[in-house]
Amino acid sequence: MASKVLALAALVLVALTCFVSVGLGEDGCRKYDYFSLRVNYYRAHFLCRSFGMKLAVPRTKEENKEITKYLRERNGDVWPWLGVTRDGTSNTTYWENGYFHRVDPQNLYFVKGEPNNVGYNEKCVMIVSGSDAKTDGDANWYDVPCSTTRGFVCEVAHYRR
Repeated sequence: MASKVLALAALVLVALTCFVSVGLGEDGCRKYDYFSLRVNYYRAHFLCRSFGMKLAVPRTKEENKEITKYLRERNGDVWPWLGVTRDGTSNTTYWENGYFHRVDPQNLYFVKGEPNNVGYNEKCVMIVSGSDAKTDGDANWYDVPCSTTRGFVCEVAHYRR
């Protein structure tokens, strides 16, 4: 466990140094960082927050493409957590950015047939970056159980206040 924490801390230090050529913001610093450490959604949320970041939230088609491109160029075929959750009773989708905000349906990028809430427990959202994955044009989100372990994408907090 201690080695995982040290590895994550080292990744965060790299993420904050602003020298990687993809996923950059206007100031040249990294806007997103992918962590391959496989954790459930709640742990991913905690880890991003504990290092001054948050789970990435693509609010526009362009941001969704930017995150997908970053993941594909840097990491290949990965299926990490995003900062997007769903209310299981009303099927309302929310963005997580320290608070939960209801999402306008036009800014959702679920593939056709998703969200499908299989087993009534798929409340969290992952993004698919691989070219071999089933995607629908710009749509590349799936709802999955929050207890599933996978990597995650953090967004440097100073890009969204």
